[in-house]
This record gives sequence, C-alpha cells and structure tokens, in this order.
Amino acid sequence: MTKWGFRLPTASAILAVLYPDTFTVYDKRACDALGKFHNLADRKWSAETWYEDRRFIAKVRKAAPAGFRLRDCDR
Repeated sequence: MTKWGFRLPTASAILAVLYPDTFTVYDKRACDALGKFHNLADRKWSAETWYEDRRFIAKVRKAAPAGFRLRDCDR
C-alpha cells in the first residue's frame, strides 16, 4: 500500500474487485457496524496491520448471514 501511496480503504476496494473471495472492502460503515477497526485506515502497512486486516475480514464474515460470499458480506 505504502509503495503506491494507497491507504487501506482504497487498497481494499481494489483488492476486493480483483480477489472477491479473499478481500472485502474496508470502510467506515463496516467499522461502525462491527464497532471496531476504525484505526486501520491511518496505519502504515506492516505485519501487524496485515494481521488486523485479516481479523477485520474474519469479523465481517462472522457478522454476515451464513452462506454469503465475502463480496456480499461487506454490504
């Protein structure tokens, strides 16, 4: 992300289009719905940020109805 000057919301949107079964869109509304992860948008990319992004995706999956594809979970 840092190499190209993207922040997490932009990078996640691009990755969600390219890899819809692996990535979801990170945005404020999703964070509000989950009640956490708001601080990820401003972090520099690191192993810890990757770990937190993976946790975010897992929480998005868990919060959505069973059987939804990941691309539909973030809606």
